[in-house]
Amino acid sequence: MDEYYSFRNKIVLTVLIVAACVFVALIIIGYNNEAKSFFSGVLIGALNFLLMSQGIASFGKNPEKASSVFFRKSVLRFIILGLLIFYFIHKTLFSLIYFIFGLLLLQIVVIVRFGFLTQEKRK
Repeated sequence: MDEYYSFRNKIVLTVLIVAACVFVALIIIGYNNEAKSFFSGVLIGALNFLLMSQGIASFGKNPEKASSVFFRKSVLRFIILGLLIFYFIHKTLFSLIYFIFGLLLLQIVVIVRFGFLTQEKRK
């Protein structure tokens, strides 16, 4: 499982870097709030998975239990943190929808992939 976490961290770190670059570029050129909201959601989602995978790796032998524990704690913490950051940056309801979509998009993709890999390991 260790090789999976290091590979996933590289992918998520790449997404984080690309989303950060796009986010900074959108701020510099003054693009609309919806695009900024989406990429800020992707940024916070990527940070969430990097921290979550560090916690799962520290559990070692029981990744399924660790993933459920860290999923609940870290997702709640980052959604609250993300909504606070969002409130101070944007303050519009339509942008909030884009922010939540960006936040959940990355998490859904990685969780689905993680589920498939743990099922393959059990066989």
